[in-house]
Amino acid sequence: MSISSSILLMTPSSASSSSSSSSSSSSLLNNNGRRRKQQQSKSKSFLMLSTSIIISIIYLLTTKSFVATTDAFMSSSTSSQSRRSQRHSTIISSSPSMRRAAKTTTTKTVSSTTTRAATRLGIAKSGGKMIETEKEFSDNVLSKELSRPVLVFFSAPWCGPCRLTVPVVKDVMKQYSGELDVVEICTDELAEVAENSGVLSIPTIQFYYDGAALETHSIVGCVAKSVLSNAIDKVIEDVAQINKINNRLNEDQNQNAAATK
Repeated sequence: MSISSSILLMTPSSASSSSSSSSSSSSLLNNNGRRRKQQQSKSKSFLMLSTSIIISIIYLLTTKSFVATTDAFMSSSTSSQSRRSQRHSTIISSSPSMRRAAKTTTTKTVSSTTTRAATRLGIAKSGGKMIETEKEFSDNVLSKELSRPVLVFFSAPWCGPCRLTVPVVKDVMKQYSGELDVVEICTDELAEVAENSGVLSIPTIQFYYDGAALETHSIVGCVAKSVLSNAIDKVIEDVAQINKINNRLNEDQNQNAAATK
């Protein structure tokens, strides 16, 4: 009886202990499960963050590479255009074949008076004359009947140095009004005239009198007003000397003709 009662007394305690250990084990399992889920969630977050960073880095590298490639292409294109512009600024080359090529690349077809007007740099509007044909060049520049020297301004509308030279030419036109005639020739339209005149690049200023060029006074490139004025003064002096020589020759011819009668 005492043994049975002791057993009965011990059984509830053991059951309670067993129940407590079971609940403790269940709690541990739940905690471990939550920790694993948290770790997995953190791992997923870290993986997503890492992937996002890697994608961003790849995008930046690709963008920089594209920009660098684009810049290189644009630089190459710009330098190529610059080289083409420099080649077009040369009217005549050393060999006959290059002359023909230059003539082909620089000569443009002008189909209307509006297009022609667009090629002028303003010399004609200020009292000069725009030479548009070879006949006009012959009549207004090479004719021996002209009483004044002629300043010929070889240029083109796309030529930057030509545009810078225009104000200087306009100033000397006013300064030497009545002593000097000024004409403008677009080398894109009259490439053959430029070639026959020995023009190698533009802008070029030449002086003509008595049917010929005064070659010692030619000016190539941009020019200051003082330099151009000095050149014109020398041209006027040379023209005076030429007129004296021509007058003497005429007098001698008249005397010889009178003596033979």
